[in-house]
Amino acid sequence: MSEGTGDVFLNIQDHGSSGSKGDEEHKMMKWTLIFIESTAFLCIMGLLITTLTVDRFQNSRIWDFEMWKWCFLILAVLCGRLIGYLLTQAPVKLIWKFCSRRHWIERALYFAYGVKKSIIVFIWEALVLLAWALLFDRGVKRSEEVRKTLNDVTRGLVGSLIGVAIWSLKTLLVKLVASFHVKTLFQRIKEANYNRKILEAVSKKEEVKQDTRRELLNAIRGEKLPPLCFFGDGNYKEINIEDDRVEEAKEAANEIFKKLVGPNYNDEKYVDLKILLNCVKDKEQCPDCQLLKKKKCHQCEVIKETREYFEAVAEDKCTGREQNNQSEFRKWVNELVNGEPAEAAADKAAHGDKQIKKSVFRNWVVKVYKGYVSVNSALKYRKTAVDELNKLASVVVLFVIIIVWLLFMEILTTKIVVFMTSQLLLVVFMFGNTAKTVFEAIIFVFVMHPFDVGDRCLVDGIQMVVDEMEILTTTFLRFDNARIFYPNSILSTKYICNFYRSPPMMDTVEFAIDLQTPDDDITKLQNIIKRYLKSNPRRWRPDHSLQFKEIENMNKMKVILYFNHTINFQDIIKKGKRRSELVLHMRIIFDVLGIKYKLLPQQVDLNYNGSMASAIPPPSR
Repeated sequence: MSEGTGDVFLNIQDHGSSGSKGDEEHKMMKWTLIFIESTAFLCIMGLLITTLTVDRFQNSRIWDFEMWKWCFLILAVLCGRLIGYLLTQAPVKLIWKFCSRRHWIERALYFAYGVKKSIIVFIWEALVLLAWALLFDRGVKRSEEVRKTLNDVTRGLVGSLIGVAIWSLKTLLVKLVASFHVKTLFQRIKEANYNRKILEAVSKKEEVKQDTRRELLNAIRGEKLPPLCFFGDGNYKEINIEDDRVEEAKEAANEIFKKLVGPNYNDEKYVDLKILLNCVKDKEQCPDCQLLKKKKCHQCEVIKETREYFEAVAEDKCTGREQNNQSEFRKWVNELVNGEPAEAAADKAAHGDKQIKKSVFRNWVVKVYKGYVSVNSALKYRKTAVDELNKLASVVVLFVIIIVWLLFMEILTTKIVVFMTSQLLLVVFMFGNTAKTVFEAIIFVFVMHPFDVGDRCLVDGIQMVVDEMEILTTTFLRFDNARIFYPNSILSTKYICNFYRSPPMMDTVEFAIDLQTPDDDITKLQNIIKRYLKSNPRRWRPDHSLQFKEIENMNKMKVILYFNHTINFQDIIKKGKRRSELVLHMRIIFDVLGIKYKLLPQQVDLNYNGSMASAIPPPSR
């Protein structure tokens, strides 16, 4: 978009379309290599045709081999990678075209892209071996020395091919181990991507675009989400995802909201609900749902939740009332207690024009941004853990490949192998416990995978946030920002509560009231609490329970209010603020209803031991 238009939008660039400088250089190098290999292919094919058709070259030989055989060998060496690339691209393209809406397509493509390079190298090596074995190593009687040399080359190529196969198997197994939790990660990336598209649609006043799996795979392959950007006041701005830039997200939200309101609107603090809902249309049935015969796919669920969120937080600007203001809340409670038409006003607001407040929209944008940051951190540290696992597996596999290649070359004898095996048993005896610990840690990180980076967890009764995840250790941040290091082998034996993966959670408030509180006041208390929770769908769910726990000392009743947040306790500060507001509002309700707590009559003992004057002897005369 050109500068000066004033359009405001959040834009996530597709990975590779306008990515970083390193991505552009990698892409340029890739196409340069393909161009060189294609040019070499055409030249060698021309030379091959010449050697087969021109009489002068038909009988030409180099080292006693015909020219056309050398052409085939050079073709396999120089262009085998290109042929392998084309052979691997074809199945992927077919999967994209004919199976792009199957539920297993994401995992299939994840594995396909993961082992793609190894398969290309395997095909390349196989073509070279095939050309050598069929054209150079058979069909002609040669001297014993030449035969021995050719056999050594053949054995070396076969050993290399087996080594590439073992390496490909290692890559596949690493991807398999790392994919046990990839389904959850896919869902988180999808949700972040859908929310980004909703935000982009809102900022442009367009409909939400259909999801593409290429964006999902680009994120999982690139190990990070693309930059989060927006245009405001004609200038290009970028929110830094690497750091916590909540203020920049708020600034972007304000710019988008200003554009939604428009220059001719009377009040800049509200925007019509229908403007937002027109951008976030709930499609009747998307193609994915129709093909898989599901009621709702994940994208539909995200769109539905977003619509429900905006509908729940919408209010009537004229009659809406900030119940967070304690004086307004006291007035609202008095209206309910005195039977004034609070319900009529609420009904009028329900059927009137709904509007969204600026602060509510800004909070939603910040929530989307924080979710984006969380997914980006999970991708970053997942890459770290997978890289460590890959390095560990590569060392072991490389040792095995060297042994296999030396065996094929007949450099190693049986006695040497037996000796090395005995030494290996000694190493296992010395480091067996370490190997067991590493194995348990790998199972914990990649198979169990109870948390991601940024999740708030409860371990040993302490709430902590996951800061870093590695193969052997996990680093947590305590409430006072103290870093706590846990070995993953120890964590695998503990009970872990993950707040981020929990649904909206329940909370309690305990209080005591006087035993002589009238039944009418108790009924009013129950009704007001019910109305209050129902009138705040952004903070509380309507289902709750007010239970009278016990009577104590014949003067008070202990009461517990069980209520449900609309959030889990991942954001513990927001949870604490909401609970604090509820407690303050409960205090106002008690004050308006006159519900108090009275102590039992206290026994007072008064002992008279005479006055101080009687204890003083009279003066002597």
